[in-house]
Amino acid sequence: MRTARHSKQQRGAASVEAAISMLIIIPAFMYALFLDDLLRYAADLQEAVVSTPWDFAGQNYTQPNSRGLKGGASATKPTGGNLEVQHQARLMYCDHESSGDSYKGDSSYVNDCDGEDHHQGKALSGHVCWLNDSDGDGDGNPDAHQVTCEPVQRNVGLLGSDMYSDYHNQFGRAGGMYECHGQEVVENYLLPKSFLQEFAGDEKMSKENWSNDGSSIHENAKKGDKDTAYYLAEQRFALVADSWAVNETPANGGEGESAIDMAVAPGTKSGPLYERVSLVYTGNASYTLFQTATTTFLTAASKKLLNPIILTSRPDNPATPNVSLTKVGTSPPKQNIEQDNGSHDYYSTPWKDWSNNPYEKTYGKRGKYYMGCKTAQKDKC
Repeated sequence: MRTARHSKQQRGAASVEAAISMLIIIPAFMYALFLDDLLRYAADLQEAVVSTPWDFAGQNYTQPNSRGLKGGASATKPTGGNLEVQHQARLMYCDHESSGDSYKGDSSYVNDCDGEDHHQGKALSGHVCWLNDSDGDGDGNPDAHQVTCEPVQRNVGLLGSDMYSDYHNQFGRAGGMYECHGQEVVENYLLPKSFLQEFAGDEKMSKENWSNDGSSIHENAKKGDKDTAYYLAEQRFALVADSWAVNETPANGGEGESAIDMAVAPGTKSGPLYERVSLVYTGNASYTLFQTATTTFLTAASKKLLNPIILTSRPDNPATPNVSLTKVGTSPPKQNIEQDNGSHDYYSTPWKDWSNNPYEKTYGKRGKYYMGCKTAQKDKC
């Protein structure tokens, strides 16, 4: 009898312990599910905000109204948030993560953004949304907003150098720091607002549970505020876009662009790359002295020639820079030189001829000593 009574007491105690444990286990389990959604949403928000400024780094700033720079860009007054980069980022991340895009055509955003299938069945306990006009902190701006890019900050990195300013004004007018930010609201569709109030009293387990609201998920998101919904921390990311660099466009000119040939043949004195080199070359503080010395040398040298005009007519005048750059995906730049018995191709630089590279190899063998001489500035090595 004692054994049977003792066994019933143990079972009864275990039932009471299990019932009491449920008061802790059930809320903890539900909270864990909700926090898992919050963590994933925070990662998605960070992906959208961080990836958007990087899109400014790959734009072709020599054509300020092409590709991602459409929609308000100009050579002198870039607008940041009005550009195509922001527009495309909002379409990509309107359903909160890039993996949800359908990419079915130009009108695919209608389903991706206006539809609610990216909410239903894809979030277990919380639903995230960009759409919210509430201003709970009183700063005059909505507490949740899509990816937004500020006007470019063109004063970032200014050095105060005259040549730098000239270069900046001519080639860097759309460059600077692009900053983008975004924030999302998350509404609870799982956690009960109250749980076992006979034990908890007036304490609330969570904010509003929207599962019983008959409105659509997007409409609920618009109605949420600080008392009824959760707001993820605003994410910000900035990137300095060097618009001085020249990006070679696709050979076919893609997306309505006209292709820019970055190749510079020997003797060529024009083109986007040559113009950048020329500004730095001629803008140097010592250029005037160098130009005077060059003129003096050429004048003296011309007196030794049978035809003095040949020096002034040659394209490799040292007073102007000489630039040579091969076209991407083609063989190295060559010059065809007429000789006694026909002509022959020569590489534009002997340093690296893409075959034997004799000058480069010779330099490598010298090490740190000029012509193998281990004692600098001495007649005898």
